[in-house]
Amino acid sequence: MRNTFKTLLSKIHLNSIKHKIFILFIIISILPLLVLTTINYINSVSVLKDELGKSNKALLVQTAENLDNTLEIIEDKMWSLKMLDMKNSNRYIGDLGNENKFGSSQALDDLSFVMDLLGSYADTSKYIDSIYLYSISQKYLVSSRLKVKIVDNIEIYDWYQKAVEGDGKIVWIATREVEDIDTGFTKQLISAALLVKNNMGDIIGTLCINLRSEIIEDLTENIDIGDEGFILICDEKGNIINHKDKNLISTNMRSHEYIEKILSNNEGSFECAIQNDNFIVNYFTSPYTKWKFATILPSSELNYKIFIKSLSSILVCIACIPVAIFFSLIISNNLYTPIKVLKNAMRKAAEGDFSAKIEDIGKDEFSELNESFNTMVKNIDDTIKELYRTRLLKKEAELKALQSQINPHFLYNTLDSMYWMARLSRTEELSIMISAFSKFLKINLSKGRDIISIKEVIEEIEHYLTIQKYRFGDKFDVVIDVDQELYNYSMIKFIMQPMVENAIYHGIERKKGKGMIKIIGRRVQDHIKFSVIDDGIGMSQERLEQVMESIDKGMEDRNFALVNISKRIQAVYGDEFKINIKSREGLGTEVEVEIPIIRYEDS
Repeated sequence: MRNTFKTLLSKIHLNSIKHKIFILFIIISILPLLVLTTINYINSVSVLKDELGKSNKALLVQTAENLDNTLEIIEDKMWSLKMLDMKNSNRYIGDLGNENKFGSSQALDDLSFVMDLLGSYADTSKYIDSIYLYSISQKYLVSSRLKVKIVDNIEIYDWYQKAVEGDGKIVWIATREVEDIDTGFTKQLISAALLVKNNMGDIIGTLCINLRSEIIEDLTENIDIGDEGFILICDEKGNIINHKDKNLISTNMRSHEYIEKILSNNEGSFECAIQNDNFIVNYFTSPYTKWKFATILPSSELNYKIFIKSLSSILVCIACIPVAIFFSLIISNNLYTPIKVLKNAMRKAAEGDFSAKIEDIGKDEFSELNESFNTMVKNIDDTIKELYRTRLLKKEAELKALQSQINPHFLYNTLDSMYWMARLSRTEELSIMISAFSKFLKINLSKGRDIISIKEVIEEIEHYLTIQKYRFGDKFDVVIDVDQELYNYSMIKFIMQPMVENAIYHGIERKKGKGMIKIIGRRVQDHIKFSVIDDGIGMSQERLEQVMESIDKGMEDRNFALVNISKRIQAVYGDEFKINIKSREGLGTEVEVEIPIIRYEDS
C-alpha cells in the first residue's frame, strides 16, 4: 500500500497551492454525504422518539380509558345500591336487619334481599371478588357471598377509613394485600369505597366493592411495549398497581427518582436510569382515578430501531470512507510537507532560537513564505538583541542609582552613632557595633551582586538591628518570624532594611514609651510576602492616602525610602509587584511587599 501511495504521489505535480486547495475541495465533497447521513440519523432519532411518544401516549390513554370505563361500571353499581336504599327510606343500609322497626320476619327478608342483590351484582363481572355493605346502626356486615356478620371494629379496615375520608364520594384504593373478611385468606385487591348518608346528612353505612388484580393484568398483557418494555400503573402516592416485577405490586416506590418524576406532572416523557440501565418513560394521568399510567421502554430497543432505519445510509457512508481516506492521505501528505517545515522553524523561533532558517524546498507560494520567514526571524533576532542590551543597561543603571541613594543615608546615621560611642569611651559596645556594621557592609557589597538569598537578607536585618539597638537602647523590641523554607529563595537587596528603618524612625522613635517591631515572612501560593509591623504612632487616613499617592506616582520629594523600595521592586519584578501600607493613627503601621518565588543560585 505504501508503494502505491508513493507511485501516485510521484505522478502528481502541483506547483500551485491554489491547485492543491482546489483538489482538496473536490475530495472534501464527500463531507455533504457525511452531513446528510448525520442529519438523517438525527432526524431518525427525533422522528422515532416523537412517534414513540405519540404512540405510547395513545396507548396509555386507551388503556386508561378502558380501565376507567370498567371502573365506571363498578361505580354505577355502587350508586344504584345507594339509590335503592334512598328510595326505600334507608331500610337496606341504615336500618338493615332492624327487628325493632320492621319486625323479625321483615328484617330477615331485608337481609336476604340485600345478600341476593349483592350476589347478583358480583356475578355481573368476573373481576368482582366481593361486595360488602356495612350498616352502622346494626353493625351488620353483609357480603356478596351470602354471609352476614356483626363487626364492632369496622374502623380497622382500610376501605372503611377511605370511605370516611371520601365523605360521600367514591374512593378508589390501589392494589394492596387484603385479608378476605369471609375466608381469612390474603389477596391482592383493588377496592372502591363509598360512605352512605341519609337525607339528614348522618352516616348510616358504607359500601365496598373489591376487584381482583387480574383486571389490570388483562388490560395490559396483550399490549406490545417491546421485548423488555412494560406498562407501569401507580396511584398518586406512588403505590404500585401494575409492574413487570409482580413482587413490586402493592409496594410504595415513591422514593425512586423516576416514580417521583411521574408523580410530579400530569403527562410527559423523560429518560432515566433504572438499575444501571437507561429507559425512556412516557406517562399519562387518568382524569378519572388520578392514577398514573406509564410505558417503560429500554433505550437500547429504541437505539436498535434507529440503527435499522438508518442502516442503508450508514452503509453508503461507510463505503465512501475508505475512498475519502485514500485520497485525503495523498493530498494531505503533499500539502503538509512544506507546512511542517515552516511549523518546525516557527516552533524553534517561538522557543527563542532565532537562528532557524528554512531552505527553499519548492517553487510554489510556500517558497515566498519561507523567504519572508527567514527575513522576519533575522530582523527579530537583531532587534531583540539590541533591545535586550539597551534595557539591561538601563535597568542596571536604575538599580545602581537607587542603591546609591539608600547607602549614604544609613552610613551617615551609623557613623554618627560610632562617633558618639567613641567620645563616650564605650569601647566594648563600639567593637560590637563595628563588627555588626562590617558584616552588614559585607552582605551589602555581596561581590557586586544585586540579588541575594533571603537568608542573607535576614542576617542583614539582624546586623542592622544590632547597630540600631546601640543607638536607641531599649526603645523597642524586635520579633523576626520568617519561615526557614524561604531562606533558599532570592530577592533584591535594600528592600527589607529600609522598611525596618522606616518603622524605627517614623513609627517607634516618635512614640512615647517602648515599641515593638515584627518582621514576618510567609509563602503565599507562588509569591513570598514580607510584612514589617510596628506599634508606633501610625498615620491618619489622610496621611496614608498621601503616602500611597507618592508611591504610586513615584514622587521622591516625599516618603523617599518607600518610593525607592517600590521603584526597585517594580524595576526587577514588574509593575504587578507593589508595596502596600496599612496604618491607624496611634496604633501603628504595617508595610507589606510581595515578590515572586525565585530559587537562589549563588553565581
